[in-house]
Amino acid sequence: MTHHIHNPHEKDELVVVLETTNPATVAIAESLLEEEAINFNPQGDALQGAMVAPISAPIRIQVLKQDEKRAREVLKDIV
Repeated sequence: MTHHIHNPHEKDELVVVLETTNPATVAIAESLLEEEAINFNPQGDALQGAMVAPISAPIRIQVLKQDEKRAREVLKDIV
């Protein structure tokens, strides 16, 4: 089950918990966040298409401000 933040409310503050140009790191991060049921918003992943070639523009994964601490804990070993 994907846990993307589709339509955050204006009052919902999003914070970046991961920024990388490595598609494998993004895939791992998204998987870990999904396992913990933490909603996230990837920015920039559409730029890389099938995630085959390395990219130069960073991909940012955002979470809701209230989930930041837990998300950082979940991602601490890959960043």
